[in-house]
Amino acid sequence: MRVRPHLLLVIALAVPTRTGAQTAFFDQITQTEGLPAEQVLCLHQTPDGFVWIGTENGLARHEGNAIRVFHSDRTDPHSLPNEQVQDIVSDAQGRLWFATAGGIARYRRQTGDFDRYFIHAEGVADVLADRVSDLLPEPDGSGLWAITEAGLYRVTTSDGHAEPMDEAMNASGGVAKVFRHSVVADSIRQGVWFGTEHGLRFFDRRTGSFFGPKHDPQAWNCFHEGPASCPNMAADGAIWYFDIDARELVRILPGTTDVQRWPAFRTRPYAYTPQ
Repeated sequence: MRVRPHLLLVIALAVPTRTGAQTAFFDQITQTEGLPAEQVLCLHQTPDGFVWIGTENGLARHEGNAIRVFHSDRTDPHSLPNEQVQDIVSDAQGRLWFATAGGIARYRRQTGDFDRYFIHAEGVADVLADRVSDLLPEPDGSGLWAITEAGLYRVTTSDGHAEPMDEAMNASGGVAKVFRHSVVADSIRQGVWFGTEHGLRFFDRRTGSFFGPKHDPQAWNCFHEGPASCPNMAADGAIWYFDIDARELVRILPGTTDVQRWPAFRTRPYAYTPQ
């Protein structure tokens, strides 16, 4: 998600007062403090407390009292593949992965630099395939789902092989492009949800198959032909997403494919409280 220029990075601290209440303090971090660009595209905190910050002009690591910056260098094969860092994720083995506008990078902790991974496709798509917007690690760390401008890929982390997945996904309900920031793992149903311009799609890890609008609507009430964006998994196992055509917020009930719907526009703010 993009952040407005000059509203770069805000760190909030909650400090107890004498009355027991907490007061929030905010600290803004800008290029003056060491960020490499005005726009922050993504954030990720690792267990060591460092905050990794992806920007349009490089990667920064906030170390508490200092900021270290990483850039792309064409003469250095272990630098970032591109300056624009669009997503940051950690896998099950604690490895740190970066989606950039020119390929995928994995951070090498012992040397403090990166391994590069490039997605190869035919023709013009070869360039578009390296413009990666989102990554989602497999639970066992064996692979990454990568959303690119050329389509959806599944990347093997051991050798970097990238398997195109659009054909398999499209077979579940027609040609569909995955939206940015619209992929989420589902640990209960053991799969992955994708928000696309032609409906929600689900990849079942147990069968290796995609499910989508072409499947029995009575068995899969959550599927429809309209664009669906930003799926997310709640703590209770429910999947939430936005039905763009209907302008509705949709909740897939935990462990089922049944749905609840709420109109997006109301006369007053609406808050959902799980029962």
